[in-house]
Amino acid sequence: MVATPAVATAAYTYQLSGVVYSNTDWFYSANARYKNGTGSVSVNMWDAPEGCSSSNTGVGNGSNASIGFKVTNLGSTTAIGSTVTLTQSTSWKTLVTSMADGKSFRTAFHRLSLCRNADHTFDVQMSY
Repeated sequence: MVATPAVATAAYTYQLSGVVYSNTDWFYSANARYKNGTGSVSVNMWDAPEGCSSSNTGVGNGSNASIGFKVTNLGSTTAIGSTVTLTQSTSWKTLVTSMADGKSFRTAFHRLSLCRNADHTFDVQMSY
């Protein structure tokens, strides 16, 4: 019998964009994603939606807002692993410490502060 070493498969990093209007409702993506190689799933936000003034008038103030972000099983609203808070220029945050190769999941996010009349778009990088 000959033993062969297991081949490790590296995770890929993907760019994702989204629009987040509400501070209460989660948006659940309809896109199925598939883990490449067994290991962690991580996220980093490099372009945040615009924040609002502290008076909560709904007017954008040029600062950056934060969003809640998680991954779920397809058709579920329960997080697999952790729900994290992302801000612009935040370091990588781990959503799931170990996910099996080929496992399907979807992303979910929501705004953590109410803001009208501001830029609502964001961009993240995800490694999975």
